[in-house]
Amino acid sequence: MKKAKEYKTTYLNKDLKKIILIQEKIIKIKENEFKLIERLFNHYHDKSIEGWDWYARYWSEYRRIIKTIKEFDNNKTVKNLKAILARSKQGWLETHDVPDWFKKGGNDD
Repeated sequence: MKKAKEYKTTYLNKDLKKIILIQEKIIKIKENEFKLIERLFNHYHDKSIEGWDWYARYWSEYRRIIKTIKEFDNNKTVKNLKAILARSKQGWLETHDVPDWFKKGGNDD
């Protein structure tokens, strides 16, 4: 009887150790998942802030252009409008670093 009890206890201890190892692995995996999610959240949060900053810049320039167009005399040509826009103060475009792709305009045709 004693041997059977020792035998059960030995296997029970081995099973418990295996269960503990499996639980530790699950905990490590979950911790890694949480760290990954936190890094992704921080990354996209930073991108969101940067995106809203650019959106504000675009909106400012849009309002400036609309104001200039509304004040434009309809009897003048597109070349005159382009010249007026080129001479007007450009707000963010003049005071901050702006990517080249933002400064480039489309075709005039």
